[in-house]
Amino acid sequence: MQVTGLATTLTLMAPADAPLGSPVTLTATINSAGGMPTGQVVFHDGSTDLGTSPLNGAGVAILRTNTLAVGAHSLTASYAGDGKFGASTSAGVSIDIANADFSFGVAPTNATVIAGQSTQFMLTVTPAGGFANNVTFSCSAITGITCAFSPAAVTPANGAASTTLTITTSASVSRYGLLMPDRIAPWVPLVALSLFSLAIWRVGRIRIGRTSLLTATAVLAIVAPGLAIGGCGGYGSSTQANRGTASIRVTAQSGTISHTTTVMVTVQ
Repeated sequence: MQVTGLATTLTLMAPADAPLGSPVTLTATINSAGGMPTGQVVFHDGSTDLGTSPLNGAGVAILRTNTLAVGAHSLTASYAGDGKFGASTSAGVSIDIANADFSFGVAPTNATVIAGQSTQFMLTVTPAGGFANNVTFSCSAITGITCAFSPAAVTPANGAASTTLTITTSASVSRYGLLMPDRIAPWVPLVALSLFSLAIWRVGRIRIGRTSLLTATAVLAIVAPGLAIGGCGGYGSSTQANRGTASIRVTAQSGTISHTTTVMVTVQ
């Protein structure tokens, strides 16, 4: 005659996520209407055994592990039974193991400032995967631009942390970045394109002996609009000093982890 052990119910609790390498606590609890089961509980990561822990007087077995690899895991616990109680297996519990990291954002992404004055941006560091380390900041070197961070470093241990970036421009720098002409007549690009196309067409129809004359004509057709454009703006006499747009790369650094964003400052 086969004797069936009393039914048991096993439940497993685990955190939803954890940083890579950090200790993860797994808690298995067993219940039975016939009393308190005794023995061992085995913890599993899929088909891999993570370890074994004994049930205490309250029917609880605890295992701490730091061997879970990066990625999603489905964990279970199993009880083999004893002379009185039957075996049971818990439902699967999902846990995600992530590399400690952070995201880096800026608001706004661009600003306009008068030469010699300052403008500000808000930089935000948001932790992920249990990241809680110190983060420092720096700007790319650009003539006429200075950066200051307040505070100079943040530690997002309890969630997102922010710093204020103050960018100060110099009134003594004549140009910031590449300037477009102040004004370009709308017909100038069209004329340039038409003349260039005409020159290319005539190359195929005129004798080789006239190539040099045609080449000179084509070059003149290309250069003339450029001269017209130069006379209408760019760095000519009508262009205001201390004007242009600077692209500034801002870096957040923590050990080997580095993230970069860009802010645009238009100086008038």
